[in-house]
Amino acid sequence: MSSYKQVVILLGAKLIGIDCVLPFAMQLKSEQPELAIHFVFLSAKDIPSVRQNYVLWNGLHSVGKVSVLSSLHSGFAGRLLAASRLLVLLLLLLRRPTVFFAYADLACFPLNWMVAACRAGKGLAVVHAKAIYPFSDALRAEQCQKTDGRDMEFRDSGDRFVLWHPKQLIDYLPFSRAPATILGTPRIYPAWLEYLASLEARDGIQDENGQRVNIGESQPVMAVFYTGWVVIPSLEVPAEQQFRLFFDAVRDECPQAKILIKPHPISNMEKMKEQLSEFADLDITITYAHPQIVISKATLCVFGNGSSVFDDVYAAGMAALEIAIYRPHYKNTGLFDNPGRLSAETRDEMRDALRRWIHQPQTLPEPAQGHLLYPKPINLLQALIDGPSVRGQG
Repeated sequence: MSSYKQVVILLGAKLIGIDCVLPFAMQLKSEQPELAIHFVFLSAKDIPSVRQNYVLWNGLHSVGKVSVLSSLHSGFAGRLLAASRLLVLLLLLLRRPTVFFAYADLACFPLNWMVAACRAGKGLAVVHAKAIYPFSDALRAEQCQKTDGRDMEFRDSGDRFVLWHPKQLIDYLPFSRAPATILGTPRIYPAWLEYLASLEARDGIQDENGQRVNIGESQPVMAVFYTGWVVIPSLEVPAEQQFRLFFDAVRDECPQAKILIKPHPISNMEKMKEQLSEFADLDITITYAHPQIVISKATLCVFGNGSSVFDDVYAAGMAALEIAIYRPHYKNTGLFDNPGRLSAETRDEMRDALRRWIHQPQTLPEPAQGHLLYPKPINLLQALIDGPSVRGQG
């Protein structure tokens, strides 16, 4: 039996990071029921976007305790409350051997204090990759361009650096000299898939008001992953303009379709709803369900810009229709290139793609999946304790 008694998992505002660690925590709890699991948000400002995603929010509470370090109160009272919460956490880390799981440079305050307490309490400090899947070539090139000339190495990258897939090693070499351990693709952990299945069986898919969405038995369903009215540097044409063309094409070719819109957290919801009001004749429902649940209900998934959800679609064996118009550097492949990607930039191309979806679905491209998925080790905690399955730079 392991000497570790608890796992403390640091959370931020990015849902992609929580998408990694929540399946990890669920699988860990399934394999080691005696472990106490604590989720800690650094900032109270991060909670609303997570609470909106009922799948993630309910999942966090189902597997562990959820707390927050900072306070929404300003001034002395807020600082005092945040300091007292940090002290409680430090005592927790000191008193019991802990696996401390974080997504950032551990040398930064207050993470450095937390890690010092963890190590003093004979714990293990772990940094994990935020991305679930390996980067595509185009995405890797974009990341290199963004960080060109910058020293990306963490000053403290933990006692272990967790990757979810061996192909991620090249993506995270600039960050860490810590030994790396491969823990498999969180999206296919058994405990996570069981949770999603039980939630869907009980609640179906919920709309933005928490009501069950009704879908006709023979109604074609598309999932639209919507980002609009924000600056996306890789795009030549704003995404909202392309979505207007797309909904026109839907009106032309398949007005009977059920359209499940999953908005990106950074989207301007007010302007998005204003645009959607122009298409009140279409069967449109906004949902904050987890992408895997939305994808499971659809037979076509539509994107207006690059998104990690592309890989969820490919991993599910489904084609992805991308309506983005990229700048020349990304024109041919987008950011998530795959044989399963179908590009449609004009209204006529969108209409053609929708006709194929409705009348000739067998002609839609087949995605490549093998490079995205990697099996988990037999026991997650033991894999962390035993040490690296691959080595970093140093």
